[in-house]
Amino acid sequence: MVNAVLFDLDGTLADSGPIITQTISQTMRELAGLDQPDDTYRRYVGPPLTSSFAHLGVAEPDIEAYIEYYRASYDKVHHQTPVFEGVVDLLDTVREKGFAVALATSKLQTVAEEVVRNLGLVGHIDILCGSQPDEVHLGKPAVVEEALNQLKAAGFLDEGAREEQGMDVPLRDDVVMVGDRIYDIEGARQHGVRTILVTWGDSWPEEEALAWKTADTPGELVEILTALQANGFDD
Repeated sequence: MVNAVLFDLDGTLADSGPIITQTISQTMRELAGLDQPDDTYRRYVGPPLTSSFAHLGVAEPDIEAYIEYYRASYDKVHHQTPVFEGVVDLLDTVREKGFAVALATSKLQTVAEEVVRNLGLVGHIDILCGSQPDEVHLGKPAVVEEALNQLKAAGFLDEGAREEQGMDVPLRDDVVMVGDRIYDIEGARQHGVRTILVTWGDSWPEEEALAWKTADTPGELVEILTALQANGFDD
């Protein structure tokens, strides 16, 4: 029986794409002299910053400086991030149906907590897990692991994260991930968790095909979760 839902933050609950792409664009312009439209960086909404800047060609010794500049710039504007329409009602409905709600985001824990406060979502989430400063490079698998362990400690799940991890581990039937990018799919799958990819954020068609299911609206997501309560993952 599915008892808990893990939610990603950026592109799933928060419409943070424009601010993230704006901040990456500014970082690359100021530090690398690369002046491109903000939308050029849309694919970097979701991945850990370490992998994003590496993919952008930043030399490994310089990545930390780019991340520091990005975070300093992002801290000045992230309060402008809006929540997607329907998300508050979505979270309330999911909890009313008996699911525990956990946030699993690659954002730094302190930043994630501030963003959630600004979005007015504190009272709508049971567990909030972000990256720790010394574990940012570990990405989504690490925060999913911590979320599973905290859900167990809080009594929402009978089992925390398993010692055996990887893409070929047995699938779990007690929890599901909701995200918008392949990083959510892969990070959750490391722990045997299936992912529902939402398409209202920054999803990509080729990534949607890799998800267990997709949802185009919050209402459709509620329908999928309701069916899970009735039938499990058998449909």
